[in-house]
Amino acid sequence: MAIAHPERVNRLVLIGTGLSPVNPVTREVQSTLRDLSDPVSAEFARDFHAGTAYVPLPESFFEQIVRESLKLPARLWRDVFAGLLAYDDAEQPARIAAPTLLIWGERDALFPRGDQDRLMVAIRGATLRIYPETGHCQNWERPEQVAADLSAFLREP
Repeated sequence: MAIAHPERVNRLVLIGTGLSPVNPVTREVQSTLRDLSDPVSAEFARDFHAGTAYVPLPESFFEQIVRESLKLPARLWRDVFAGLLAYDDAEQPARIAAPTLLIWGERDALFPRGDQDRLMVAIRGATLRIYPETGHCQNWERPEQVAADLSAFLREP
Protein backbone atom coordinates (compact mmCIF):
# COMPACT_ATOMS: atom_id res chain seq x y z
CA MET A 1 0.00 0.00 0.00
CA ALA A 2 2.80 2.41 0.91
CA ILE A 3 4.37 1.81 -2.51
CA ALA A 4 1.27 1.54 -4.70
CA HIS A 5 -0.68 4.35 -2.99
CA PRO A 6 1.74 6.39 -0.89
CA GLU A 7 -0.85 9.13 -0.45
CA ARG A 8 -2.98 6.72 1.63
CA VAL A 9 -0.32 5.92 4.23
CA ASN A 10 0.44 8.37 7.05
CA ARG A 11 2.92 6.18 8.96
CA LEU A 12 4.60 2.89 8.20
CA VAL A 13 6.30 0.31 10.43
CA LEU A 14 8.36 -2.47 8.86
CA ILE A 15 9.21 -5.28 11.27
CA GLY A 16 11.97 -7.73 10.36
CA THR A 17 11.99 -6.82 6.71
CA GLY A 18 14.62 -6.93 4.02
CA LEU A 19 15.26 -5.03 0.85
CA SER A 20 14.56 -8.13 -1.20
CA PRO A 21 12.98 -11.42 -0.16
CA VAL A 22 15.56 -13.34 -2.20
CA ASN A 23 18.77 -14.14 -0.35
CA PRO A 24 20.78 -17.28 0.48
CA VAL A 25 18.67 -18.08 3.55
CA THR A 26 15.31 -17.79 1.77
CA ARG A 27 16.62 -19.86 -1.14
CA GLU A 28 17.71 -22.55 1.33
CA VAL A 29 14.26 -22.54 2.93
CA GLN A 30 12.65 -22.83 -0.50
CA SER A 31 14.90 -25.79 -1.28
CA THR A 32 13.88 -27.47 1.98
CA LEU A 33 10.20 -26.96 1.14
CA ARG A 34 10.56 -28.86 -2.15
CA ASP A 35 10.75 -32.13 -0.21
CA LEU A 36 7.99 -31.27 2.26
CA SER A 37 5.08 -33.71 2.17
CA ASP A 38 1.73 -34.17 3.85
CA PRO A 39 1.04 -34.38 6.59
CA VAL A 40 3.54 -31.67 7.52
CA SER A 41 5.38 -32.88 10.59
CA ALA A 42 5.37 -31.02 13.88
CA GLU A 43 9.15 -31.41 13.88
CA PHE A 44 9.40 -29.46 10.62
CA ALA A 45 7.11 -26.68 11.90
CA ARG A 46 9.03 -26.46 15.18
CA ASP A 47 12.40 -26.29 13.39
CA PHE A 48 11.09 -23.71 10.92
CA HIS A 49 9.78 -21.36 13.61
CA ALA A 50 12.63 -21.97 16.05
CA GLY A 51 15.01 -20.89 13.29
CA THR A 52 13.41 -17.45 13.11
CA ALA A 53 13.61 -16.56 16.80
CA TYR A 54 16.75 -15.93 18.82
CA VAL A 55 15.04 -15.36 22.16
CA PRO A 56 13.37 -18.49 23.58
CA LEU A 57 9.61 -18.06 23.27
CA PRO A 58 7.11 -19.07 25.96
CA GLU A 59 6.35 -22.76 25.38
CA SER A 60 2.56 -22.36 25.19
CA PHE A 61 2.90 -19.53 22.65
CA PHE A 62 5.42 -21.44 20.57
CA GLU A 63 3.30 -24.60 20.53
CA GLN A 64 0.30 -22.53 19.38
CA ILE A 65 2.38 -21.22 16.46
CA VAL A 66 3.33 -24.81 15.60
CA ARG A 67 -0.30 -25.99 15.79
CA GLU A 68 -1.46 -23.17 13.51
CA SER A 69 1.33 -23.95 11.03
CA LEU A 70 0.28 -27.59 10.85
CA LYS A 71 -3.07 -26.51 9.41
CA LEU A 72 -1.28 -25.70 6.14
CA PRO A 73 -0.70 -28.48 3.64
CA ALA A 74 2.78 -28.86 2.15
CA ARG A 75 1.58 -27.46 -1.18
CA LEU A 76 0.51 -24.22 0.51
CA TRP A 77 3.84 -23.89 2.35
CA ARG A 78 5.58 -24.14 -1.04
CA ASP A 79 3.16 -21.84 -2.88
CA VAL A 80 3.22 -19.10 -0.25
CA PHE A 81 7.00 -19.13 -0.09
CA ALA A 82 7.32 -19.16 -3.89
CA GLY A 83 4.96 -16.19 -4.08
CA LEU A 84 6.99 -14.34 -1.49
CA LEU A 85 10.22 -14.89 -3.43
CA ALA A 86 8.61 -14.03 -6.77
CA TYR A 87 7.60 -10.57 -5.56
CA ASP A 88 10.70 -8.42 -5.65
CA ASP A 89 10.08 -4.75 -5.00
CA ALA A 90 13.69 -3.85 -4.18
CA GLU A 91 13.53 -0.82 -6.46
CA GLN A 92 10.30 0.49 -4.95
CA PRO A 93 11.05 1.70 -1.39
CA ALA A 94 12.00 5.15 -2.68
CA ARG A 95 8.28 5.64 -3.45
CA ILE A 96 7.45 5.42 0.25
CA ALA A 97 6.60 8.92 1.44
CA ALA A 98 5.31 8.22 4.95
CA PRO A 99 7.46 8.48 8.05
CA THR A 100 8.79 4.94 8.45
CA LEU A 101 10.06 3.00 11.44
CA LEU A 102 12.20 -0.06 10.75
CA ILE A 103 12.39 -2.57 13.58
CA TRP A 104 15.16 -5.13 13.24
CA GLY A 105 16.79 -7.71 15.52
CA GLU A 106 20.57 -7.79 15.52
CA ARG A 107 20.42 -11.61 15.45
CA ASP A 108 18.02 -11.75 12.49
CA ALA A 109 19.17 -14.76 10.49
CA LEU A 110 16.89 -13.94 7.56
CA PHE A 111 17.60 -10.31 6.70
CA PRO A 112 21.05 -8.82 7.36
CA ARG A 113 21.99 -5.42 8.73
CA GLY A 114 23.06 -4.35 5.24
CA ASP A 115 19.43 -4.60 4.11
CA GLN A 116 18.43 -2.24 6.90
CA ASP A 117 21.11 0.26 5.88
CA ARG A 118 19.95 0.14 2.25
CA LEU A 119 16.33 0.61 3.32
CA MET A 120 17.39 3.62 5.40
CA VAL A 121 18.92 5.16 2.28
CA ALA A 122 15.98 4.23 0.04
CA ILE A 123 13.19 5.43 2.35
CA ARG A 124 13.65 9.12 3.01
CA GLY A 125 13.58 9.93 6.71
CA ALA A 126 13.27 6.32 7.89
CA THR A 127 14.29 5.52 11.45
CA LEU A 128 15.96 2.24 12.39
CA ARG A 129 15.33 0.68 15.81
CA ILE A 130 17.72 -2.19 16.49
CA TYR A 131 16.79 -4.76 19.11
CA PRO A 132 19.89 -6.32 20.69
CA GLU A 133 19.98 -10.09 21.17
CA THR A 134 16.80 -10.48 19.09
CA GLY A 135 16.12 -12.54 15.98
CA HIS A 136 13.75 -12.19 13.03
CA CYS A 137 10.47 -12.19 14.97
CA GLN A 138 10.81 -9.08 17.09
CA ASN A 139 7.06 -8.96 17.78
CA TRP A 140 7.21 -12.52 19.20
CA GLU A 141 10.50 -12.12 21.04
CA ARG A 142 10.05 -8.63 22.49
CA PRO A 143 6.28 -7.95 22.34
CA GLU A 144 6.26 -5.30 25.08
CA GLN A 145 9.13 -3.40 23.49
CA VAL A 146 7.56 -3.58 20.01
CA ALA A 147 4.22 -2.37 21.40
CA ALA A 148 5.93 0.53 23.19
CA ASP A 149 7.91 1.50 20.09
CA LEU A 150 4.80 1.32 17.89
CA SER A 151 2.81 3.42 20.33
CA ALA A 152 5.54 6.06 20.60
CA PHE A 153 6.04 6.18 16.82
CA LEU A 154 2.32 6.49 16.09
CA ARG A 155 1.96 9.32 18.64
CA GLU A 156 4.78 11.41 17.13
CA PRO A 157 3.61 14.64 15.52
